Amino acid sequence: MTDKLVPGLEEAVARIPDGASIAVGGFGGAGNPAELVAALAATDRTGLHIIANGGAGEGFARLAAENRVRKVSMGFPFGGPWHDPVLAGRIEIEVLPQGTLSERLRAGGAGIPAFYTPAGVGTAITDGTFPRRFDADGRPAEFADPKEVRDFDGRPYVLEHWLRPDFGFIRASKADRLGNLYFQFTSRNFNPLVAMAARCTIVQAREIVEVGALEPSDIHVPGVFVDVIVHVPREAELAPPPRRRSSRLEAAAAPERVGFSREEIAANIGRDIGAGWYVNLGLGMPLLAAKYVAADKLVTMHMENGVLGAGGPAEVPDTDLTDAGGQPISLRPGAAIIDSATSFALVRGGYLDLTVLGGLQVSARGDLANWYIPGGQTGVGGAMDLVQGAKRVWVAMEHTDRFGRPKIVTECDLTPTGRGMVSRIYTELAVFDVQDGVLELTELAPGISLAYVTERTGASFKVRPGVGDEGG
Repeated sequence: MTDKLVPGLEEAVARIPDGASIAVGGFGGAGNPAELVAALAATDRTGLHIIANGGAGEGFARLAAENRVRKVSMGFPFGGPWHDPVLAGRIEIEVLPQGTLSERLRAGGAGIPAFYTPAGVGTAITDGTFPRRFDADGRPAEFADPKEVRDFDGRPYVLEHWLRPDFGFIRASKADRLGNLYFQFTSRNFNPLVAMAARCTIVQAREIVEVGALEPSDIHVPGVFVDVIVHVPREAELAPPPRRRSSRLEAAAAPERVGFSREEIAANIGRDIGAGWYVNLGLGMPLLAAKYVAADKLVTMHMENGVLGAGGPAEVPDTDLTDAGGQPISLRPGAAIIDSATSFALVRGGYLDLTVLGGLQVSARGDLANWYIPGGQTGVGGAMDLVQGAKRVWVAMEHTDRFGRPKIVTECDLTPTGRGMVSRIYTELAVFDVQDGVLELTELAPGISLAYVTERTGASFKVRPGVGDEGG
């Protein structure tokens, strides 16, 4: 037997050289090996390539501020500490949808050099029109290479290659000295995939147990994938991010508000969700709809971070049990916790009946743009997988942007998330269906006239018979 436990964090990261590629597990604060990243930042290592879902924590902030990262591969390369150095041209970026990240890691650990996925088809991250580096003024300087796209059974898929990082950082709830690992609730997420893919996996474990103390069926990562373990009994807890809110709808004084409120939009969505559906609700306004779904509909809520059967907010918060936005949640009876690869496998595999997402723009034929505004702190997250895999894609958003410009348009001029996938749009003014490339108004908000909606919609649409000139 090989004892993989080392005395401390300094010893754990000492083997990492300059120029190393490092995959980091975690989804928000859950399962985030923040202490390992901080220990790496305390060294003088530089020229690093960071592969992760996001980049929260003081360690990442220090590495970014000290210009010691040459490249980031993640879904949120413009957020947090990466925003300024990326837009100053100091860091190369690779935008990875969450499902693509998880599957590239899984493929690396499974010895599969490449695979095809629908995520990203028809978007800038596939066709070579999205920047991989900016100049010092924040203008695109270099563009990513276009990726191969091939049809299978009449549908296009994009070729993606495995990830085989030099090192992997993960956080486990329990570990034995052989490297067998257990993860509590949503702390599992990307961690098992990082362990499989990395050539050297370094684990910070909250609790070290004796060999044999873990039931074989409770071992989520066997020791064969683990090289180094360090005991970190109290890791740096990352504060949950604030809920994303629609500032214009939320802040508007009651007398000035027109149409549906945020809560009423959420109630409309909850009303329309079908019985027995498996549903994914995006952050912000879509997530509010969960409380308006009648209990007797027996709807199962899916979260990208590996929850199937999410309940409402937790009465007693647990940092290892959160939604995809990092907020503590509860679980419903019969819930399951899965890793990120399985979570997105069921998305791409067509098992979700519905996803509801926020939007920056939706076109008349159902194209969605919801992840990138030039110069903005945005990220793709799981949206590119969700729009390709869910049976229905609904969007909840404000009818116009903060400048009063229509968000329902003939053609999206923002970078698309997916093309022709949206089938319904909910705004404070109306509800629209999109079918066979045709936009149809199906419901007006109380007190809103057809002329008012038409003036604020940047695309032509037809009106469903029976929908009056004014809502009510």
